[in-house]
Amino acid sequence: MLIEFRVANHLSFLQPMSLALVASRDASLPANTLDPGGDLPRLLRAAAVYGANASGKTNLVRSLGLVRQLVLASATEGRPDSPIAVSPFRLDPVAQASPSTFEITFVIDGERWQYGFEAVAAAIREEWLHHFPGQRRRTLFTRSAARSPEYRWGESWTGDRAVLAQRTRPNALFLSVAAQFNHEIASRLFRWFDRQLNVHLPGSPPLLFEAETRDLCQARPDMRENVVALLRHADVGITGIQVVMRPLGDYYVFQMMPPGMRQQLPCIDNGEAQYPVFRTLRTGHDAEGRDIQVEFSLEEESAGTRRFFALAAPLLKALEDGACLVADELDGRLHPLLTRRIVELFDDPRTNPKGAQLVFTTHDVNLLDQRSLLRRDQVWFTSRAGGGGTELYSLWDFKAPRKEANLRKDYLLGRYGAVPFIERLLEG
Repeated sequence: MLIEFRVANHLSFLQPMSLALVASRDASLPANTLDPGGDLPRLLRAAAVYGANASGKTNLVRSLGLVRQLVLASATEGRPDSPIAVSPFRLDPVAQASPSTFEITFVIDGERWQYGFEAVAAAIREEWLHHFPGQRRRTLFTRSAARSPEYRWGESWTGDRAVLAQRTRPNALFLSVAAQFNHEIASRLFRWFDRQLNVHLPGSPPLLFEAETRDLCQARPDMRENVVALLRHADVGITGIQVVMRPLGDYYVFQMMPPGMRQQLPCIDNGEAQYPVFRTLRTGHDAEGRDIQVEFSLEEESAGTRRFFALAAPLLKALEDGACLVADELDGRLHPLLTRRIVELFDDPRTNPKGAQLVFTTHDVNLLDQRSLLRRDQVWFTSRAGGGGTELYSLWDFKAPRKEANLRKDYLLGRYGAVPFIERLLEG
């Protein structure tokens, strides 16, 4: 479970900003919170982030995605001189020469962990890991390129520390390297980033997310039925999903290959390799008026249907595993009722018994009209500060609105900020 994410001097975030999923003292909608166990506070099942275009919503998702990517891959990808994909705040010359900072606090088996690092393009400047088995903080390791020795170890970090440190490149995270060499603690945290944190990065090809759902439907017939049930609930007309294996040589990409190149791929010419053909099914009628199932390729489906299909696997897997799903523009191409239903799936303990979490950016102000859907501490805003940097804050930071107040109207009127100032383009 995700407790908090902090970022500073990266993309549009200049000053340190944090998104916290700790439930406030708000007594409304108690089912929208969950108990992580131990001495930890109650957490939120979902959080919606609103804001004007270019205010930093997407950059929040990008920042969290970068942390996950570096933990999972910095030990194995890139060369010693490969730059780290940090992007200091570009509107401030001092920030350009300063490191970007990231810190994430999360829960594993009822215990709190806090991990963070500072980085410039050439190297990791700082890195730290803390564990909270109770209320007391226990430091496992700290790393600082500005001191000697660079690493300092806590008593709980066992194993061959020196060898792991020597194997860590300046542009790689020590946690990532330790996990690659099967260190017990590092591997445990690596699995959390890999399996319990799913970030839908903005700008990624839609086919990438569609493939995630395709693979899940192919590998697990039970999940295929769940995807179909979700699509039926969405009322997009799909009644089934069919996966057929066909010879890879029939794939149009290979048919377009020059003969010489095809000869270098004997598995194709021999018909050994296969690839899955994915079809959606809809109900039609034959000449006698009887119901029949008609196949469609996914490319023939509408953009909204493909978007919902791409979200199906991440949503269902998060609910199944009790994971945290972070999605940019969750409402993109979706009907408002579908967006609302997705949020309900996470907020309802009956459909979310394992405590999965959903963090999403959105422009769907209809969600603010539903007092039965989101608590005030579940609503967050991004806005541009005077220097152009992103400010991130919660609706809970404002004085409680009157019971009869219209949150949607108040937001659009700018009472919480986070809306664009639109100049009058036409006169008279």
